[in-house]
Amino acid sequence: MIHQVIGMDVSKDTVDLSVYNGADHYCKTLRNTAEALLKFVKHYDPTDTQLVMESTGIYHLRLVMAATERGYRVSIVNPLIIKRYAEMKMRRVKTDRADAKLIAEFGYEQQPPLFKPASKERSQLMQILKGLEDLYQSKAQMSNRLEAYDHGLGIAPVIRESITSVIQTIDEQIQKLTDELDDHIDKFYPEENAKITSINGVGKKTSSTILAFYGGFENFNNSKRVISYAGINPHPRQSGKSVNKGSSISKRGHSLIRKTLYMCSLSLVRCNPEYKEYYEKLLSRGKAKKQALIAVSCKLLRQLFAIIKYNREWEPYYSLKYKPA
Repeated sequence: MIHQVIGMDVSKDTVDLSVYNGADHYCKTLRNTAEALLKFVKHYDPTDTQLVMESTGIYHLRLVMAATERGYRVSIVNPLIIKRYAEMKMRRVKTDRADAKLIAEFGYEQQPPLFKPASKERSQLMQILKGLEDLYQSKAQMSNRLEAYDHGLGIAPVIRESITSVIQTIDEQIQKLTDELDDHIDKFYPEENAKITSINGVGKKTSSTILAFYGGFENFNNSKRVISYAGINPHPRQSGKSVNKGSSISKRGHSLIRKTLYMCSLSLVRCNPEYKEYYEKLLSRGKAKKQALIAVSCKLLRQLFAIIKYNREWEPYYSLKYKPA
């Protein structure tokens, strides 16, 4: 049983802390450095202290790693959950210190699940993937700019040369990171990659994305959570007679997972007979093409969860083979 929770509101340069024991708050502001945090928390016993913070993208990561390496229990919470908790408490004050108090109270009452840091290899894989995604976005921006100039009053030769040079440099970096990605997968995940890519229509891009974000699915107990983590689970909106907007997907997972799965599903319905049959069956039942492709992505995730977590080989039409008579 935890005796106190340290709620942390993290920004780029500072961290507002609130130590909460169920009755009182003790607040302090620190610099956003691992050294400052460790100096503060050394006065608290790791066995009965839990650190709770919102996910900030990158600003919280060094604090998380420093605290977990010292044996402290850390929870990272979706900011939307904290927002809903504040609405439930009818909190109107919005300051960094007030947010830290709110996070501390949430952690004490709800005791959110503990963060399990990814391995060094998984962290590097995710960095490479995100780096590639940034490069592709930068290339698209420069290409669109060049196209916009061409559709206007023309482009000065020096500008065309400059933009073309930038695009060429980006292409070189994309190739460099792609080679690094292939080497990383071959070195650290050869067996997992072989299992994933054994599914006809699934390539190394999808394999590397799955391995980066899910690892060996060690943090997932069932396929429903796997699908929810990607943000492609159904999200119906219905209330009484006035609100009935049907069912969309939640989109609460990382967009890179959804993007990769969607592109992979386009390949699956062309190259894989099992998935093509499943896709066409959904269309015949009146599903829209996009809905059917999302269903294909869900089916793929369920199969990947089974073959990676339980060390199985992929078998086409597995569910039909083992369906009770």
